[in-house]
Amino acid sequence: MSIFEKSKVKSENIMIRVTPNQKAVIKDRANNKGMTVSEYLLSLCGQDIAGPAARPFAGTGPKGG
Repeated sequence: MSIFEKSKVKSENIMIRVTPNQKAVIKDRANNKGMTVSEYLLSLCGQDIAGPAARPFAGTGPKGG
């Protein structure tokens, strides 16, 4: 592959179910960081699972997290 050849990246659509409250939080956090929702979710995927991103909606679940 030459330097100027674009690498082939496989992509796929992923759907997740979220509550209206979770959707609002995701949109707000993405907006606050100047990102699209897709960019924000992809950035979360790149974080260490043991870090704060592992519980992005703490306190919003049926038992408070």
